[in-house]
Amino acid sequence: MFGKTGSLMLNGLTKLTDAQAVSLGKCKGTQLILHGLQQLTDFQAEQLSNCRNLHLDGLERITDRQAESLGRCTFLELGGLMELSKPAAAHLGNVSVLRLEGINRLSDSQAKHLSRCMLYIRSEAKKRVEKYR
Repeated sequence: MFGKTGSLMLNGLTKLTDAQAVSLGKCKGTQLILHGLQQLTDFQAEQLSNCRNLHLDGLERITDRQAESLGRCTFLELGGLMELSKPAAAHLGNVSVLRLEGINRLSDSQAKHLSRCMLYIRSEAKKRVEKYR
């Protein structure tokens, strides 16, 4: 359905059906940008995780199961998240490049997990991550 490279930007999309998630999940080599998406089911996160470069800045929260799926991405942007559970941090620490600009604070455990990836995060939280590099 999609080419092997390029970008697909659908920022006006605020909701997603399961069928749409399945189709969009087939864009393995494509940068998929869905900044307008405000919520996601566990199934949809699993499907979208097939995209290696995924931008989801509209999401304000994710479940641990969603984090487990999204942790398979190579590049993941979740700038709208304001907090992160410890299990979610463990899963997201598997991402090569992770953007979490909405996160202000991290526990030592979260920071340790996230120190495994190239991380873009607010300076308050970044200081804690740097202890583990």
